[in-house]
Amino acid sequence: MTGVNIEFNVQDALINIEFALLDTHGLFNHISGTLLDIYEARFNAQESPDGITPWQTLSPWYQESKPKQKNKILTLDGTLRRLFLIYIGISIDLVIS
Repeated sequence: MTGVNIEFNVQDALINIEFALLDTHGLFNHISGTLLDIYEARFNAQESPDGITPWQTLSPWYQESKPKQKNKILTLDGTLRRLFLIYIGISIDLVIS
């Protein structure tokens, strides 16, 4: 009769699991990439983080006075979007490091 012998060291397995849980670099990279994608999609769609509520429309007087990007809310020249992406990138790097 042929049999199979499997040896398993529980202590080694638990140590490997502990090291995997302590190294969160890959996890945070994945989470940060996903959050940045969500942020970019919401900003492009001009909707709130819940994905349902649109941003409040611009008042007519402000829309008329904007020199450019008249139909975009929270966008004049892209500074806010860039600053937020830089801030998020720096914050994520600090958490991962």
